[in-house]
Amino acid sequence: QLGKVYLIIHHHIFWKIWYQFHNSVVAGFDLCTSAGPLMQEPLHGVCFSVTHISVPLSFCEKILTRIEVESVVSADRLSDWDTLARSEDGDSSSSMLSGKLISEVRDFLRIAMLSCPLRIVEPIYDCSLQCEQTQIGNLYAVLTKRRGTVYKEEIIEGTMLFLLSAYLPVSESFGFAQELLKKTSGSGTTPQLKFSHWEVIKQDPFWRPVTAEELEEFGEVSNVDHNLPRILIDQARKRKGLPIEEKVVVFAEKQRTLNKKK
Repeated sequence: QLGKVYLIIHHHIFWKIWYQFHNSVVAGFDLCTSAGPLMQEPLHGVCFSVTHISVPLSFCEKILTRIEVESVVSADRLSDWDTLARSEDGDSSSSMLSGKLISEVRDFLRIAMLSCPLRIVEPIYDCSLQCEQTQIGNLYAVLTKRRGTVYKEEIIEGTMLFLLSAYLPVSESFGFAQELLKKTSGSGTTPQLKFSHWEVIKQDPFWRPVTAEELEEFGEVSNVDHNLPRILIDQARKRKGLPIEEKVVVFAEKQRTLNKKK
């Protein structure tokens, strides 16, 4: 759940250790979930499972008694407890409670995300439209161009007007009303838009052609124009000033020099 960390601790000693750096881990978790690694946008439908935590001995020495140490440390390591504890850096516990731990938790959670298949989600508008029967084809053409899908269509009795309800991605809604009026010659009314839901784009943003058919169609280097999630990611990153994989000069051999004759 966004903004919360749930843990199951089976021993009260482990709880004493976890309590010392709980706030730092939660802060790192909040930073990671509020700005994901792809577009610095909030995460949606992501769960992190922490299966193992390693804590320096010097850190445990400051908050646990000798009896508590004996209950959690194996007998063959008790003889080395004092030596290892003294050899640990004294700033280990302080660094764990500082901003260093927060940034490390954030970075490791992002690395864990990038090691898994990623998909992006986009907001969808519920669009209500009204159009005359003679321009219904042009209206469908505008919706198809902007990845819209009509899920309800009905005609007003006694008239030639159609009422349509469609789903339209928010990223495709900019300039939609102006284009609709232009293509339908003013027959299409101004669309009424309201937020409907979030939808997962199933295409992989890091897809690369592998098979012979894909290599023949897209070439050895995939064209970004055929990858919708990658296009949305590059647009968001470019708008926020983040680096993107874009060539400044695509075809260097086609450069030319213009001479200015005085």
